[in-house]
Amino acid sequence: MKNGQIIWRISLVLIVSMLFIFGCDEVDDPDYVSPDDSTSADSLVSVANASMDNLMQNMFDAEPDSAQEMLDILDFSEPYGLYVTAHELDYRNNDANFGMAFTGFIMLTQDEQLQEMLLRWESYFNVHEPFAVSQAQPTPGNPGYGLPLSVDGIRIPIAPFFEIPLALAKMSVDDVPQFSEFQDLVGTLFLPVIEESLVALDSVDNDPDFIFLISAAMQGETEADPIELDLTEIYALEMGLHALKGVLKTVVAYNFNFVSFDSTGIITELSQGSDFATLKTNGTADLNEALASANTAFEKAFNALDFLEAETDDQSNDLIQLDEDDDITEIRADIEEAQSALQGPTMIHYEYWEDINNDGEDDWVEDSIRVDISQFFNNPIEDFKAMLPPYTMSTSIVCGYDSIYISEHIHFEETSVSVPNLSGTYIEIDLEYHTYDVNPTLNVYVTLGPLGYNLATANRNDLPELVWDAYDAFLALIATYPIDSYHNPHVRFNWSGTVTTGEALVIDGDVIIEYEEMTASYVAPDPSWDSASYTEWLAAWPDPTMQGIFPDLDATGLAEFLGFNEENWNDFNY
Repeated sequence: MKNGQIIWRISLVLIVSMLFIFGCDEVDDPDYVSPDDSTSADSLVSVANASMDNLMQNMFDAEPDSAQEMLDILDFSEPYGLYVTAHELDYRNNDANFGMAFTGFIMLTQDEQLQEMLLRWESYFNVHEPFAVSQAQPTPGNPGYGLPLSVDGIRIPIAPFFEIPLALAKMSVDDVPQFSEFQDLVGTLFLPVIEESLVALDSVDNDPDFIFLISAAMQGETEADPIELDLTEIYALEMGLHALKGVLKTVVAYNFNFVSFDSTGIITELSQGSDFATLKTNGTADLNEALASANTAFEKAFNALDFLEAETDDQSNDLIQLDEDDDITEIRADIEEAQSALQGPTMIHYEYWEDINNDGEDDWVEDSIRVDISQFFNNPIEDFKAMLPPYTMSTSIVCGYDSIYISEHIHFEETSVSVPNLSGTYIEIDLEYHTYDVNPTLNVYVTLGPLGYNLATANRNDLPELVWDAYDAFLALIATYPIDSYHNPHVRFNWSGTVTTGEALVIDGDVIIEYEEMTASYVAPDPSWDSASYTEWLAAWPDPTMQGIFPDLDATGLAEFLGFNEENWNDFNY
């Protein structure tokens, strides 16, 4: 190799090295944004804005009946993806930051799995209707998470924070697989979107002059001024994100994984001492963060009200605006009441239907209880199962059924009725067979004028022959639905008409047949209390206050709240 070539190569290496050394600060600076990337981000934001404007136009063309329906008909994935890409190119682009958070949050509220799981808290908690703060306005208990569309919409979804602890304790084994899957989605999908959106909004909420414009198409009027979103909407959006983050952090704090769902798995997981329904390793941190996020949501709600109240410009095109009937002082008081309910003991009102007298008639029950839900977050229960009196877990086979409804048409004719002294006499045939009481029951009656007959004991000559033909056909039909093959078969036939001696008689109608068809059989928990008596069971509660969540309750009060009494306590179902 010639010396000139060697020198040239060494020089080239030195030049490249020097470029790297002197340029590394610029290349490695995580905050550096090139002019080209900044320009590209602006272009993407313009395309994203146009996409969202088009969505809004489609929304108003559809004329939805509700705000949630309005959101559900839209697919925000396209503008969301554009805003995210723009944010990656230039993290300083406030329109990209707000647009990413705005569309990302709406997409979360649209997610069917998220909606379904949040709504199921109510079904988990159906022994007592969801709590509402005593004597409070509707605001504190509103569970909505969508972007507020009015001052009335600035609401903290506090109800789930009261319901979730009891919902977790009441969860059915049938819900465990779905809930465990939902926990995974929360950790891998929902929470990252929320965190990403909150970081993006942090760079926007310190700019009092920030305005995000949505074109006039949203209003369905091409000549109208664009709708403006300013710090009021940013604070409201942050409020919703923090509230939802708090709920979801609560959801993932406990372990709800099953090793298996066979008899061995159920007994292993649901017996006291297992790791099921126990606090995860990072569960305490998650619950602390959940409460902190809820409190931050309150702060953001107050920020939104402060900014809204201080605005002096024309608000006719603001997304959130003051109406003549809006009372900021009252709204602020409602939010303060909700905040107080989350931070310490508060009286909670609940109401539900219950068969108090065991007479089959439901009575409306109303009562109140003092709850300190902050204890659930600040002083977490390590193991839900350990909070119960000792019990023994076993299993049984439970079957699932679908109700089947069919009909069989029957038609009989008799040319001349031979029973004497009948002249347009009213006749009614009422045949019924059922096994509701386990043992088959057959009720077969005929009314003929003022007389009644039980076909099982009646004289055949007292009734038209056609009645007996219908009866024989009914018995034959019953035989085709034996109880060992059909669950709870119910067969019934009713017909009425008139009958005259010497004239024709026609019986025509449908036999209605119902039964339950088994669709599945599965292993279910079948626990029993270890206590020998109700008194012994009351004394066995480790902590009726549930670590301070119900500060005023003793064992008797907790049993009453949970619906137990001396008559039904042994019918425990986990």
